[in-house]
Amino acid sequence: MYKKIVVLLSLIVILFSGCSSDDASRSASDAQNRSINLQTKQDQWTYISMSSGKVVGTCALGDSAAEKSWKNRMDWDIAVCNGIIRTNSGTSGIGKGGIVNSNLPYEESQNVPDAQYHVDMDTVQVW
Repeated sequence: MYKKIVVLLSLIVILFSGCSSDDASRSASDAQNRSINLQTKQDQWTYISMSSGKVVGTCALGDSAAEKSWKNRMDWDIAVCNGIIRTNSGTSGIGKGGIVNSNLPYEESQNVPDAQYHVDMDTVQVW
């Protein structure tokens, strides 16, 4: 399961790297060489900033007050917990993030129509 998370996070890193102004000058190959080594714990959300490539914090699964606080923050892009992924969008955050299931190479990922991106909802989506 953790191998799947690492692979998915690597793909998300590539996708989100095109969204950050800090990364605008990086080439596609530079973005593909970046990775994040996550040390996650069971029943704990791990919040990640794609622009810094670092974990920005954690909170316990089901901690309503902490999750509400994270929802109002802009310093994270994705969060993972028990194989579930959140994006800073929709019901999970005030950000303008999202995720898309795409077979496009990185160079073409910036041309994916906004309508194809999924924002977070209170349900689990399986692609």
